[in-house]
Amino acid sequence: MEERNINFVAKHYRKGAFSAEKALHRMGFIMPNRRHPLSIAVAVSCIVAITAVASIFIHNEYASREEAPVIIERPAVKGDLKAVRSIDFDNAPLTDVIEEVKEVYGVEIEGLPEDASSYHLTLHYEGNAVDLVETINEILDTNLRVK
Repeated sequence: MEERNINFVAKHYRKGAFSAEKALHRMGFIMPNRRHPLSIAVAVSCIVAITAVASIFIHNEYASREEAPVIIERPAVKGDLKAVRSIDFDNAPLTDVIEEVKEVYGVEIEGLPEDASSYHLTLHYEGNAVDLVETINEILDTNLRVK
């Protein structure tokens, strides 16, 4: 009987027919490896392309923000001494300077000298009304005050 079994096995034997790994694959315990080198290359290419497009969008968004800073100017509120404004004068008489300060900052200025038109001022200033008047006093040696 033993010879008969050996003959049967020899007649029907195929390489890998008694493989434990193939048996486990057939029963579903081991999943086959389906990663083909071309599919890996395609997946990596897609990831690189998506990353490149995203970085371009992000760069454009932040580059446009850096090029054009947004300056919000609040309208002057009467008596708002802490309001920060920007103001420019180019060889302007002190009377014109005081009128511009009143209009921009919405404050009243007192202590104007009698010969105010003889004083001239060239200045670019960014700050509040009280500091501006103090700066004008230092530059022109006057005694202006904010009401």
